[in-house]
Amino acid sequence: MAPIVAVLIAALVLMVMHHRQERANERNEAEALHRTAALARSYARDVITVSP
Repeated sequence: MAPIVAVLIAALVLMVMHHRQERANERNEAEALHRTAALARSYARDVITVSP
């Protein structure tokens, strides 16, 4: 009985860790896209300012 409980606990821990990692990856991706968009807007403003 104890080995079954140990396996279930280990599986639960791995599932929780996987879920947390996926959420962190989604947050990091969203932040990277936000930074890229901000840099693109900044670059566009610079190009418009410099253009004759």
